Amino acid sequence: MIKSIKLKVCVLFTVLLLGMVVLISEGSISFAETTSNAQSTILRGWKKENNKYVYINSKGKKLIGWNKLNGLMYYFSTKGEMVTGVQVIAGKQHLFGDDGVYKGVLSVKTTQNGADYAITGGKTYYYDKKGNKLGTGKKYISNASAYTGDTTTASGQRPRWGTIAVDPKVIPFGSRVYVPYFDKVFIANDTGGIIKGTMIDIFMNSATEMNNFGRRNLEIIVLD
Repeated sequence: MIKSIKLKVCVLFTVLLLGMVVLISEGSISFAETTSNAQSTILRGWKKENNKYVYINSKGKKLIGWNKLNGLMYYFSTKGEMVTGVQVIAGKQHLFGDDGVYKGVLSVKTTQNGADYAITGGKTYYYDKKGNKLGTGKKYISNASAYTGDTTTASGQRPRWGTIAVDPKVIPFGSRVYVPYFDKVFIANDTGGIIKGTMIDIFMNSATEMNNFGRRNLEIIVLD
């Protein structure tokens, strides 16, 4: 009798299992589909790949080209990577923030004294001659001179080509100063008693270079 009951229970359990298999195979929901949907949800959105940001859409594909996300415009390269900074797209220069948000079309102009700049979003951005963005800053006409010699600067650093002496009340020590004449960014790390206002004194590697430069008025950009 006990064996008969056990046999019936075993048969019933087998039938139930077979019924579940039939229901799963014939129904509209499957484990594979559920897993796929979950993975799609997890993959969608912003992702970081090789230090570049990409955006995965609902189909699991990377966005490419112009796209509007949460009301903001972005541009993604052919590899699906979000772009930043100045980008040439369809022959025009476009500016994107460090967060990838589109700022507008750049119209790069040149000042009378040689500095390349563009105004967008109410701000003036300066560029070197290679088109590299330097940032915003204040423009001055400086009465520039030159000096040379093996000395120690007022900031305690050694002078070298790429450093200048300034009036720290106007141009603080450590400031980055772009000089279009040299197409170079200098570091303010020295001062002198006769250097006042926006005057700068540029360190040269030799007396010949110093004498050849002499004294002249130059446009300078004190970068922010």
